[in-house]
Amino acid sequence: MKKLSILILLMPFYLVSCIKDYAVKTEFIIKNESKHLVKMEVKNFTNNSEDICDTVFILNSGSQLKNLYDGKLVYSSPLGYKADTVVLIFDQTDTILYTLLNKSNRNILHIDNFKEEEIEKHSYQYTYKITETDYQNAKKH
Repeated sequence: MKKLSILILLMPFYLVSCIKDYAVKTEFIIKNESKHLVKMEVKNFTNNSEDICDTVFILNSGSQLKNLYDGKLVYSSPLGYKADTVVLIFDQTDTILYTLLNKSNRNILHIDNFKEEEIEKHSYQYTYKITETDYQNAKKH
């Protein structure tokens, strides 16, 4: 009986020690499938090294941007956990503004607007496409 009591007391410690810790790779790809030059201004962009800065990306027609994060969970912020505003500027004049609170189904700051694909176990790829429709919907200046 005493052995059974000890076994019951030690069981939770044994179960906790069986939990495996693994790394998760999350890759975000932003493709410019429009026929226009796109300048993407990101307020508070964060990369995998946790640097935070305002950043500008230039995406020529047909080009793409890749952003990779490693961690213990699927990373849910395509442009970093602090990014709160993105401006897409087409051909240096026409703009689309996205903020974190904007509920648009095209908001580039929301992971739900990216196409998800599991590449392999614990490795995910999310893709967002800037399209000709985005250009047509941009505010004309």
